[in-house]
Amino acid sequence: MKKILYLVPILSLLTGCWDQSMLNQTKLITAGGFDYTKSGKVITTAAIPQAVAAEAGQRNTENQIFSASGFTARQSRLRLDRKVSERLEASKNQIIVFGEDAAKKISTTYWMFFIEILNRHLMQN
Repeated sequence: MKKILYLVPILSLLTGCWDQSMLNQTKLITAGGFDYTKSGKVITTAAIPQAVAAEAGQRNTENQIFSASGFTARQSRLRLDRKVSERLEASKNQIIVFGEDAAKKISTTYWMFFIEILNRHLMQN
């Protein structure tokens, strides 16, 4: 019994942050959009803030716009991930825009896509 009493505090010291996401290894999506192309593919667009050179004491950021298309929202998101060197993180997304065609055809596919992103973010924290 005494061994267990000594073992529990020691084991609690061995825990740590093993699944953290470093900010310098990710790109934060602040706005995103979905629409359909004329051929019926889903096009995903993301705005990602990027720091640009400025004078001393000033902070300037510009949004970089990336787009990718695929047969599903997930496929277009995976293709979007491949266009950016860092890992895309949508947990800080502030705006989601649906094009007219996407709004008419909206289905659980889009909602499952966002739930998957939120679950991934919640599991990291």
